[in-house]
Amino acid sequence: MRAPFAVPLALAAIAACSVANAPSEVKPGTGGAPACSAPEELCGSACVDTASDPAHCGDCATACVGDQACVQGSCVLQCGALTPCGVECIDTWSDPTHCGTCTNVCPDAPNASATCAGAICGIECANGFRDCTGGPADGCETHTDADPLNCNGCGTVCPAVANGTPGCAGGACGVGGCELGFGDCNLVPDDGCEADFSSDPSHCSDCNLPCGPNAPQCVGGSCTAVDLTGVFASYTSDGRNVHIWKTPGPCVDLALYTSFCQSHGLTWWRPTSQPDAQQLVDFAWSLDQAVTWVQVHGLVTGLGTIGGYAVAVGDPSCCAGHDGSAFAAFRQNACSFCEPATGACTLGPQNTGNQSCCWDKSNPYDWFACQE
Repeated sequence: MRAPFAVPLALAAIAACSVANAPSEVKPGTGGAPACSAPEELCGSACVDTASDPAHCGDCATACVGDQACVQGSCVLQCGALTPCGVECIDTWSDPTHCGTCTNVCPDAPNASATCAGAICGIECANGFRDCTGGPADGCETHTDADPLNCNGCGTVCPAVANGTPGCAGGACGVGGCELGFGDCNLVPDDGCEADFSSDPSHCSDCNLPCGPNAPQCVGGSCTAVDLTGVFASYTSDGRNVHIWKTPGPCVDLALYTSFCQSHGLTWWRPTSQPDAQQLVDFAWSLDQAVTWVQVHGLVTGLGTIGGYAVAVGDPSCCAGHDGSAFAAFRQNACSFCEPATGACTLGPQNTGNQSCCWDKSNPYDWFACQE
C-alpha cells in the first residue's frame, strides 16, 4: 500500500531546491550586474558609496589624488598639523622639497644632500667629506678621507714624514709618498720612508732587495763587496764598522775623491747619535794627536756640530762648517772646522783650494772616514 504523504513531500523538496538556486535581483538593462542599495551605486561591476570612496568620489569616474580624502562626494585635503601643498599634506618643517613654504626647494651641494630642519635649509655631507669652509655654496668640499691637511676631520693635519710627504687614506694619517731614493719598506708610518735605497743592504735600490754574502754592502744602490785594502784603522760604533784611511798624500785635491768610500764598497761616514759623532772626533785624534783633518763628503757641519750633533772640540767657533754639498772637515785640536771647497770661515777667507789639508799646508796626510 502506497504511503498517503509520499508525493507531497517530494514536491516540497523540489520547490525548496528551486528557491535556493534562483538568480539574484538585478536592475533592468544592467546586463546581469547586481542591484545596489542606496546610497551605493553601481560602478562597473561593484557597488560603491561615491560620497566617501576616494577612487569614485561624487561619481564613478572621479578619483581623488595625493593625500585627498572623499568627503560628501568631493575630494578635499584634511592635513591637520601639516601644510596643504597642492594635493599633498607636507611637513614644511622637515621636507627639503617644501622647506618653510610649499614652493621652497632646498638646493643640493657638491658631495652633499639637501636637508630641512626647523624650516631652514641645510646640507648633509656624504661619507668621507666635510664642510670645512663653513659655506654651503661649495658644499662638503673637503675629502677628509684623503686630505692630509684635514684628515678624518677639519683642521687635523698629518705630521711630517721622514724622507717623504704625509698622506691620508681612509681618514688615517700615513706616508703619502717618498723622496727619490727612499722607501717605506716596513709600512710603519712613524718612521716615514726609513729605507735609503742607496745604502741600505736590506733594501738596495728598492724595498726587499737584500744584498747577498758575496757583496754585502749597498753602495749607490748596488750591492758590492767590501775592500779594506790600505785601511789605517777601524772601530765599531752604533752597530756598524767605521774605517779610516790616510789620504794618498799631503793636501790632495778633494774633487778627485768624492767616491773614495764607494770604491771600497762602503759609504761615507755619517753620525747616528751624539756619542757616535764624538767617538770619531776622539778616535781620529788618538791616531796621531796632530792637526790632521777628518774629511767626509756630503756631511753637514756647523759651529760645534757634526751632522746636527754637538761635539766637544778645541775651537768650535772659528769656522761655520759646511752645508753638505761637498767635503766637510773637522778635527779635535785647534780651529776645528773647515769648508775646503770655498775656504769660507768666520775668521775670514782661508786659502784651502779644496785640498784635504785646508790651510795647514804642512800636513803630511789627512783622514777619510767610511762606514759599512
